[in-house]
Amino acid sequence: MYLSFNKLALDYLGRYVNKIAISNNRILDYNEESVTFKWRDYSDDNKIKIMMLKPEEFISRFLRHVVPEGFMRIRFFGFLANSCKKENIATIRRLLSYEPDPMGKQVQEKDVQSLMLELTGIDITLCPKCQKGHLHVIQMIPNELTTTKFDTS
Repeated sequence: MYLSFNKLALDYLGRYVNKIAISNNRILDYNEESVTFKWRDYSDDNKIKIMMLKPEEFISRFLRHVVPEGFMRIRFFGFLANSCKKENIATIRRLLSYEPDPMGKQVQEKDVQSLMLELTGIDITLCPKCQKGHLHVIQMIPNELTTTKFDTS
């Protein structure tokens, strides 16, 4: 009686809470005494481990992930919520007096060397060995992945 009730409860709940707490392929076994499933231990180098719980404890933990009636499970909330993201980003841009580049690209005013020096404090033009002499470009080797046969330059 107890086993059939747990199996019926899991089968019933599984139809309504699909992909909320645990996917079916992570549940390895279940019987009267236990439910065995795989889980990822983030504190131990993301190792996948196996846990065995009493059915009552498993269902208790599982039901903590079920969204109450009237609520939706969403990934973003606040100003990134899908229902109002476009309007909120427009409002934020207006409040910050920010106008995006019409071409969709920001114009980079600084070269790579000055940006690296500003952001990291590392001068990438210095010699990696002596840290005194400056490196100068003698020749650029073309990138074969980005050049095409029709490139006339």
